[in-house]
Amino acid sequence: MSEKKGSRPVETPFDEASLKEKLTTSLHDHLDVFNDAVIAIIITIIVLEIPVPKDSLASYFDFLRDIANFLASFVIVANFWYDGHKVFNTFEKATKSVMIANFFYLAMLSLIPVMTKWVIHSSSKLALFNYGIVYLLIEMSLFFIFIAGNFDSIKQAGFQHSIAGMTLTRFGLILLPLTLIIMFLPKLTLVLYLILPLVSLLVPEQKRRRPRRENKKEH
Repeated sequence: MSEKKGSRPVETPFDEASLKEKLTTSLHDHLDVFNDAVIAIIITIIVLEIPVPKDSLASYFDFLRDIANFLASFVIVANFWYDGHKVFNTFEKATKSVMIANFFYLAMLSLIPVMTKWVIHSSSKLALFNYGIVYLLIEMSLFFIFIAGNFDSIKQAGFQHSIAGMTLTRFGLILLPLTLIIMFLPKLTLVLYLILPLVSLLVPEQKRRRPRRENKKEH
């Protein structure tokens, strides 16, 4: 049969570009929700690991130490959860690179309760060194998530006012000096490791500066 005049070509049921656009957008939302779920599980596991104290004074003091370990781990994980949300708010689409960096971020974050328990029970140089390594890897993973999520517009981004800038500042002002302190004052390093996340979480952030020039309203 001859084709009818004016017939239009059959449209494909899907467009590859639109599917990729939809996938990257939905992946961003799913990763954000997935992070909330995993971090909630991490915190729940920390609570379940606290043993019930026995009827003795020594056991009660151990119980209080375990609660202190839980509170320290909770604050550290909560601080990184907040930092993760700030990073995800800097972009709207997530690529496979973002997903891989995010999984590494969650894997390292899952080690924080163990590392916190280690440095509280034994504040040795080895424990503090390993805690610092895990802390550094978490910060690096957040930095890589930021880079991967904002890769297309990374040249135009203001690093001095961005999450990347704050992360690099932590590398220079926190982690490197603490590495030196470990060699001489391990007790002070332990206090800083546990106090700094609390300060970072509770101290209010400065408001972002407004653009220098604002578009005038049309009359």
